[in-house]
Amino acid sequence: MNQLEREIDQAKRSTVYEDNGYKNRTEYIKGLADEYAVPLNIVLMYAQMFGPSEDFDGLVSTLQDHEYMEDAS
Repeated sequence: MNQLEREIDQAKRSTVYEDNGYKNRTEYIKGLADEYAVPLNIVLMYAQMFGPSEDFDGLVSTLQDHEYMEDAS
């Protein structure tokens, strides 16, 4: 197997989380909790509510809103 074939094979196996520097979804969610200073149980609740399809869009937007609301109070 040449280098290009290995790279293509690896790309097929990688996940969106790995593509963004995380080992898996759990590590990504923990990272979001740290980044936005939102308790992990809150992030997990939102993540479960939205599902994986919204991990990089709706979940992040909600955490940004949550962080803003916490700062405003």
